[in-house]
Amino acid sequence: MRTTSFLTTLLFAAQILYAQDANPGRVVFETRCATCHGGDGNGAEMGPPIRGRLAARNDQQLTSLIREGLPGRAMPPIQVTDAEMPVLVAFLRTLQPRNPRGEIVRAKVQTTDGKTLDGEVVNQGFEDMQLRTADQRLHLLRRVLVEGAGDEADGE
Repeated sequence: MRTTSFLTTLLFAAQILYAQDANPGRVVFETRCATCHGGDGNGAEMGPPIRGRLAARNDQQLTSLIREGLPGRAMPPIQVTDAEMPVLVAFLRTLQPRNPRGEIVRAKVQTTDGKTLDGEVVNQGFEDMQLRTADQRLHLLRRVLVEGAGDEADGE
């Protein structure tokens, strides 16, 4: 009877270990970032949500932000090894808001001065949108109704 109980317990423990997420980026995030920013990036008691802010920075900018912190804004530099950084940044990218099919949302908008902007939607509300173009510029746009022309965006 003892052997059966022991084997059942061992089998149960093995299933739990097998079912755990082995994503190394998640492990780094949970040990270094989640205490402040929450396990899902939606913020916690000590830090703000970061999910909506990730798309505004490219990988190099995220790396610098993590290593240097935000002096004067309560985010200390985080000690992450060179081997851990790529997997951490890759995991952070999985936290970015996406459309229902799991793709990053892209949009093409025409501004009131006739320019066309094409890029990745960083955030979007009913009346505004933040769009990052290929040159890594972040455009802050608000919806403007133009008589007879439909919706257009008024940027920067």
